[in-house]
Amino acid sequence: MNMMNRALLSHDHSSSNESAITDVVVPLKPVLFVVDSYFPAMAGAERQALVLARALRERGLKVEFVVPFLERWLPLEDEVEGFKIHRIDYPRIKFLGATLLMFNFSRYMMQHRHEYSYVHVHITKLLAACLGLLKPWLGLKVITKVSGHAEFTGGVLDKSKKYNPVYRLLGHYIHKLDYIHAISDYTREVLIDSGFDEQQILQIPNAVEIARFQNIVHPEKDDKQTIRIGFCGRVEKVKGLDVLMAACHKLDPAIRERITIVIAGNGRYLQQLKELVEQLGLNDNTEFLGVIDNVPEFLGGLDIYVQPSWAEGLSNSLLEAMSASLPVVASRISGNTDLVEDGKTGYLFDKGDSLQLAEKLDLLISDPAKRASMGSQAKDKIVGGYSTESVSQRLFELYCRV
Repeated sequence: MNMMNRALLSHDHSSSNESAITDVVVPLKPVLFVVDSYFPAMAGAERQALVLARALRERGLKVEFVVPFLERWLPLEDEVEGFKIHRIDYPRIKFLGATLLMFNFSRYMMQHRHEYSYVHVHITKLLAACLGLLKPWLGLKVITKVSGHAEFTGGVLDKSKKYNPVYRLLGHYIHKLDYIHAISDYTREVLIDSGFDEQQILQIPNAVEIARFQNIVHPEKDDKQTIRIGFCGRVEKVKGLDVLMAACHKLDPAIRERITIVIAGNGRYLQQLKELVEQLGLNDNTEFLGVIDNVPEFLGGLDIYVQPSWAEGLSNSLLEAMSASLPVVASRISGNTDLVEDGKTGYLFDKGDSLQLAEKLDLLISDPAKRASMGSQAKDKIVGGYSTESVSQRLFELYCRV
């Protein structure tokens, strides 16, 4: 059998850096996903890697994973949902551990480079820099994904650390990679400002599995029924849940009596948030569900979704809420502004401004027709450009490019 199967593909998206493809080869060797974090995990970038791996498998591409050995109770060689996972062992010693992780990962890549057709790094950190260093000897194309705000604030792409010799060296090698995967307009702009060539940047958004949310129907409610306002994700300070609670506290008392705030998720800020809820007198209006297994069921029970974060990459939770035909209210930040067309698919408010958020919530609580219209348009937007089908098609063409 030949090492490649030929296939003809159409190319109907408009990214200037993805030249028209009429003839591609489908590799029989696996694409390697390098996830520089805990894996498997429910955090955004890690979950997104698994979503894309499933979609690519449906297109006939094999995907394997390499990850750091962070959870010591898991095996070094593992399998999740049929995907092979190899964990890179290293000692958990400050500074020395990171150096040995990079060394062991580099050794693995050089020993196994002929087993893969392409490398896609999810979360641009140390392992992405390693691949930049190895690039002349790998014989593989490498793309690294900037998954969120963290890479730019304290991470390897933080401009404030450009005079730090270690960060400067890491950034130098990341610039050596073939492509940088930007998930939002803001990410792309920051990468260009950081010195990356525009032709090196591929803007491909996060994807959502639309089929999981296609049967959700939100019944119309009259002005006496409870309106459920929800959030799903990590309960951390950066998510702005204190702003949500302050906004709900500022609602007219008659409106406030009609709402239930539902928080799904766990995190370091949970106890502090519960204390704030008590201080604001919102105990009777608030439900804390903890980590949930059935996100579609959770979203199906809401009337409004709120994403009040101080910083995001491109929120998976917001993508899912919009896929579930929910009207959304989101802070005006990177990622959220890519998804939410203010006044059409939802409302935007200035981050941290609880009064603005309260005003937007009031508009939706009092107008069931507006909730239905915005929810419908939100779903149309996601189906049109953020489905696993459309995103995986773009990655499929990239991996198969002649």
